[in-house]
Amino acid sequence: MKTHKAQVSTSQAADTIAAISSYFSPNRERERDNSSLNLFQFQSTLTELREVRLRNEQLQDTLNLETCRADRLENQTSNLKEKIDKLKAKVRELKDDIRFMKHTRHR
Repeated sequence: MKTHKAQVSTSQAADTIAAISSYFSPNRERERDNSSLNLFQFQSTLTELREVRLRNEQLQDTLNLETCRADRLENQTSNLKEKIDKLKAKVRELKDDIRFMKHTRHR
């Protein structure tokens, strides 16, 4: 019975040593390094994505503000053009009145 226990204990020890050895094998270390590198790259990409999304939101906000500003300026320009047209019409009327008054005064 002692030999069976010794065999089991030796077998368990051998399994443990094999597991430890395989954990430190160059292939396993390379796999862990690659996995760590992939995780780092993934986290970096997520961080970059968040920054790009934030910048995109900021640019969208700026675009919305500038679009509103442009619309407001277009309305103001249109209103000013209408006022200029009215003033030009008024100037024409006044010039006509002046011509009429000069013409009637010379008679």
